[in-house]
Amino acid sequence: MKKILKIEVKKALTGVRFKTAFLTAQFLGILSLVSVFRQYQIQKDYIMYWADSFPVRQVYTLYHSWILNEPVSIGRTVFFLCFPLLAAFPFAASYYQEEKKKQLRLVLINVKVSEYFCAKYIAVFISGMLVIVGCLCMNFALTAAVFPWENPLAFYPYFNVLGNEMWSGLFYGSPFIYVIGYIFIEGIYGGLFACSVYVLSMYIKKQLVFFGGVMFAYLGCDVVRGGLRQWFPQFNIPYEFSPLGFLRGSGYRRNGYMILGIALMILLLQCAFIVKRSKRYEIY
Repeated sequence: MKKILKIEVKKALTGVRFKTAFLTAQFLGILSLVSVFRQYQIQKDYIMYWADSFPVRQVYTLYHSWILNEPVSIGRTVFFLCFPLLAAFPFAASYYQEEKKKQLRLVLINVKVSEYFCAKYIAVFISGMLVIVGCLCMNFALTAAVFPWENPLAFYPYFNVLGNEMWSGLFYGSPFIYVIGYIFIEGIYGGLFACSVYVLSMYIKKQLVFFGGVMFAYLGCDVVRGGLRQWFPQFNIPYEFSPLGFLRGSGYRRNGYMILGIALMILLLQCAFIVKRSKRYEIY
C-alpha cells in the first residue's frame, strides 16, 4: 500500500495538469487582490477623509479584502464558480486515462485492486486540496502585505460573516484562527469534489460527463437553494445548504453541522461506490 500510494501521490503532484490547475488558481487569487486594490485606490481619498470620524477603513482591511470576504472581483467569482474543476483537473481523471490506455492491468499485477483504488483516492484528494488551499493561502498572504491587519468590528456591516452563524464569535474575536479553520474547510471540499469526479470516472467513460456531472450538482444545488427561497418561501431552510453558497460566503447563515453533514454524506457515498467497484473490477 505504501509503495503504490507514494507512486500515485508523486504522479498527482508532479504532473502538468496539477501545475496548470495550481497556477490557474493562483492567478485567480492574484486577480482578486488586484481588483480590490484598484477599488481601494479609487476610494482612498474618501476613506482618509472620514477615517477619524467613522471606521470606514474597515472596508479595506485584511479580513475584508481577502478572497473569501471581498465582494467585487471577477477573480473571486470565477474561483468559486469553477471550484470543483480547479480541484479535480490535476488528477481526478487519471484512473479513466490509465484504464483507457490499458495501463491499469500492468499496475494491478503487483498490487491489490482495493489498494490501488484507495491510493488513487488519497492522491486525488491531496491534489485537489492543495490547489484550493494554495490559492487561499497565497491570496491571504499577499493581501496581508497590502492591507492593514485590523480586527473586524461586528457592529459595522462590511463583512459577510453574520452575527448568528458558524464561528462568528471567532471571526470577530480571533479572525486569524477563523481564517485557518475556513481554509481547512475549503481544502476538504476541494478534495471531496476532486474525488467525486474520480468516483464518477469509474462508471462513466466520457470525461465531459463525469466532470460536468459534478459541476451540475455543485451549481444545481445553488440554483435549487435560490429557487426555494424565491418561489417557495414556506419551505424556509434557515441555513445555507449549497456548497457554492457556504464556500464563498453568500450572505446566508452558515452552519457547522450542515457543512460537516454534507461532507460526510459525500465521503460515505464515495466510499460505497469505490468498494462496490473494487469488488467487481475484473482485469481483461
